[in-house]
Parts: sequence; C-alpha cells; structure tokens
Amino acid sequence: MPLIEGDQMLCPKCHEHSIKLAKLEEHLPCYVCELCHSRMFGLQVYRHWLKLSNPNVCEVEVTQDDVIVDDDERAWTCTNCHCAMITYTFNLNGTHVFEICLYCQEVWFDDAEWEFLKDLSSRGELPAIFTDEWQQALKHSIRQQQLTRSYIQQFGEQDYKEIRRIRHWLRDHQQYHALLDYIMSDHPYMD
Repeated sequence: MPLIEGDQMLCPKCHEHSIKLAKLEEHLPCYVCELCHSRMFGLQVYRHWLKLSNPNVCEVEVTQDDVIVDDDERAWTCTNCHCAMITYTFNLNGTHVFEICLYCQEVWFDDAEWEFLKDLSSRGELPAIFTDEWQQALKHSIRQQQLTRSYIQQFGEQDYKEIRRIRHWLRDHQQYHALLDYIMSDHPYMD
C-alpha cells in the first residue's frame, strides 16, 4: 500500500490516515496520526531535544535480553524512504515496541512508548538503541544476515557451510596465494 497519497504521507501503522506535523514537547516536533495516534520523530531531533532538556544525558545500558530485533517481511514501511523498518521490542520497565528506520533514522511509537521515553528523559537517560553507535552496529548486523540468507538461497545451506569452512581454512593457510592460483588456474594439466 502506498504511503503517500497526493501530497500527504499516510501512517505506516494504520495505512488509512495521513500524518500531521505536531509538537510533542517544546523543541520536539513529531508527526502524528490522528486516527491511531502513533507518532514519529527523527532520532537526531530526539537526541538534540534530550540534550537541550537535560545537558547531563547518559546512555541507558541494555543487554541482548532487553531488546528483541525483528526485521521480518511484515515490517512497517518508512514514510520517508519506503524501506522496511526494524521492530524493536524493548523490555525495560515493561515491554515497549518501537519501529525504527535504519536509513533515515525515523522512530514510530505509541502513547505508552512516549510515556516511557518521557520518564527516561526526565532522568536524562537515552536508551542505547537510540544512539548512533547502536544504529550503525545494527545496520552492519542486518546487512550481514541478509548476505548470509542470500548465499544460503544461492548455494544451499550445506554448500554454504562447506564453502565457509574452506574459505576459513584457505585464509589462514601459509600458502594462501599459491593455493588460490591453483584453484583459479585454467591450466589443462592441473587435474
């Protein structure tokens, strides 16, 4: 379903209503869907607002158990770049779900998630998942997973495992270049 209808962006959650520019807090603009009340802001805007409202911002550490990342086919589509968004289920002081676009750094959330973020921001805390470092690491991880799925689809799971084993063996071998030359050679007397 298209996310732009005429000049209006449609909500990626309900796909039925356009989103409007609003203000969550002083110096914190966002987009809001008037039908389902989901909201969106950019991570840079949020980080800037957080530093304005509390100059002593510290990062809230999270563990792998605190965050579940889901990048499946049912993901929302970003209203800006139309890429699939990543679903974060953030289990800290309850369960909170955020949809984040890795490419344009937009975050979609509901009322409960905003209350959670406001509570953290009142203490000057920034969830680690909203830091640039976390987002960059996640981009790298997701790209790696996508390549792995692509190779498995191309070669099959068994062949992919075997070619990885051979590659690791070859990479660590002291005669790496000679072995590669042998493998790549079209010389008729090699076999």
